[in-house]
Amino acid sequence: MTKLDDYVPMHLWAKDHWSMLAYAETVMVDLGGFQVGNDCRMRQGRRNFRVMHELCFKPRRIKNLPKMSMVMEIKHSTRLKDGTIVEGHDDWHCIQDMAACGFFTISGGTATPEHIEPGVILHLSPLGRSICNMLRLHKASGGNFGDFPTLPLPATGATI
Repeated sequence: MTKLDDYVPMHLWAKDHWSMLAYAETVMVDLGGFQVGNDCRMRQGRRNFRVMHELCFKPRRIKNLPKMSMVMEIKHSTRLKDGTIVEGHDDWHCIQDMAACGFFTISGGTATPEHIEPGVILHLSPLGRSICNMLRLHKASGGNFGDFPTLPLPATGATI
């Protein structure tokens, strides 16, 4: 059973993780990076909501982003591919899971989960870019975020 403090491995990711990655990529493309901060389009647990609201209330986002954000209800915690729910796991936890897999960079190198702090600007690593390309192709071919398949990772042969 996956707990809130565990990083969820990619082979268990489902719609919540993959749709979050697609959103982060869109912001990165539109604005030259994804700034960690308060975002009303993201599911935020109580702690992450408070921290982001206090320390980076207005991250760089598209201008027409609504101003109102809320704490997510626990019933909206991250659902995994096997149908289990990681209670309290929000979109910021998903971003940390992606950082643990090497999907992001920050100035100075690869972003680790510890780098996911208010104000930090994330960019896609070569691995992150490659996974996003596969995800977009999957969606363009009629697939859903929830059924994105386990694929071999580029260059390593490992599976996600």
